[in-house]
Amino acid sequence: MPEATVELKPGDTTTVATDKKGDYSKEGYVIEQIRSSHRFEGDGTGREEGFVRVRVQSEAGVQRWGQLRFGYNSANEKLDIAYVRVLKADGAVVSAAPGAVQDINGSVQQFAPVYTDYREKHVSVPGLRPGDALEFESVKVLHTPLAPGQFWMQHDFTQTSIVLDERLEIDIPAGRAVKVKNKAGMDPKITEENGRRTYRWTSSHLIEEDEGKGKGKDKDKDKKKKKKKPEQVADVQMTTFSSWEEVGRWYAGLEKDRRTPSKEVRAKAEELTKGLTSDLDKTEALYDFVAKNFRYVSLSLGMARYQPQAAGDVLHNQYGDCKDKNTLLAALLEAEGLHSSTVLIHS
Repeated sequence: MPEATVELKPGDTTTVATDKKGDYSKEGYVIEQIRSSHRFEGDGTGREEGFVRVRVQSEAGVQRWGQLRFGYNSANEKLDIAYVRVLKADGAVVSAAPGAVQDINGSVQQFAPVYTDYREKHVSVPGLRPGDALEFESVKVLHTPLAPGQFWMQHDFTQTSIVLDERLEIDIPAGRAVKVKNKAGMDPKITEENGRRTYRWTSSHLIEEDEGKGKGKDKDKDKKKKKKKPEQVADVQMTTFSSWEEVGRWYAGLEKDRRTPSKEVRAKAEELTKGLTSDLDKTEALYDFVAKNFRYVSLSLGMARYQPQAAGDVLHNQYGDCKDKNTLLAALLEAEGLHSSTVLIHS
C-alpha cells in the first residue's frame, strides 16, 4: 500500500501527495488527516482533542460530511467544538457560526427504554461543495472520573474510508502504571519527557485501484473473505486497572450497600419461599420472581451507568436494568441466607 508522505497542519490547504498507486480522484471524499490526542491526569480526569481534515470530491461526499455529530456524556464530560470550517479552492474560508451547533439527546438502542446522559452536538456545515476541504476540531474534557484515580480508553483506526494519515497520541503521568494493548503490528512509539509518558501510533487506510475487482471464482472468494466476522477487539486499549480482579473489587464497592436486604425485601423473600425447604427450590422461586415481574428500564445517568439502584427501590418500582435486577435477586437470596456473588461477563 502507498503511504502519505506530506505532513499537513490544521489550516494547510496543500493536498496530500501519494505515489502513482494512490489515485483517489473518483472517491466521494478522502480523509487527509485525523488527529486524536488524549491526556490523562493521576486523579482520573482527562482531556481529548480531535482534528479531522477531509477533501470532499462529489455530491455523495457533501451528503456524508454536511452534518457532523460529536458524542459525550454530560454528567462527567464537557464538549466544545473549537471550529468547523470549509476551505474553498480560491482560498476563501467559510466557518460555521455558533448557532449551527445543536446540543441534543443522543440516539439510544430502541429494544428497551433507556434514559441516559449521553448527548450529541450536531453541526450543520455551511457552504460545503465538491472540491472543498473540510476541517473541524473538538475538545472533550473529562472533569469527573467515574472511578476516582483510574482512567481507561480505547480507539479504533478508521477502516471504512480512505485515510491518508491518522495519528493517535496518549499522554499520561510518567510514573503511572498502565496496561496497554494493541493489535499485532501496531506497536506505539513511546517517549518520556518532563514527567510525562507519551504513546504515539500512526495508521492509514489506502485502497489500491484493483482491490475487489476479481472475476469469476476469485471474485467469489473475495466476497467470502469480506463476510468473515471481524475481530471484536479495539485497535488500541489502555487502562490503569491492573487486573479484572481489581475491576471486580471496584464494582463490588459500588453495589455493596445496594444489595443489603431491606425490611420489604426480607418480607417478599419470606413470602416467595414459604413452604419451600431446599436451597435450590428457594433459589428458583426467587429467580423466577425477578426474571418475570420486572420491566427492563435503564436509567444510565452519571454513576447509574455502573452503580445499581438499591434492591428495595427496584422492588418498589418494579423495573430496572440488568445490574438492578441482579442486585434485587442478590438481596432476596441474602434474606434467605443464600449468598450470591456478582460475576462480570464479556457481552
